[in-house]
Amino acid sequence: MKLQIRMNTKKKCVELKTSEYTADRNSIQRCSDFLKAFMLGFDINDAIAMLRLDDLYIESFEIKDGKSFIFRFRGSD
Repeated sequence: MKLQIRMNTKKKCVELKTSEYTADRNSIQRCSDFLKAFMLGFDINDAIAMLRLDDLYIESFEIKDGKSFIFRFRGSD
């Protein structure tokens, strides 16, 4: 991917930036999807699949009334 990635401890966020060596401009979006999947609690191998497959994205929602919820990977329709 050849991105610049750092954890900003003051803002408590991960920062992504392209470099002069980044060939594909979609790398930032793919890396962002990987980090989001990992931080949502997906298995690391499932999160890595976000980097390898083009047609994969995350669909998630939040329920605040204490019921269980489901995250799932979806491919293109």
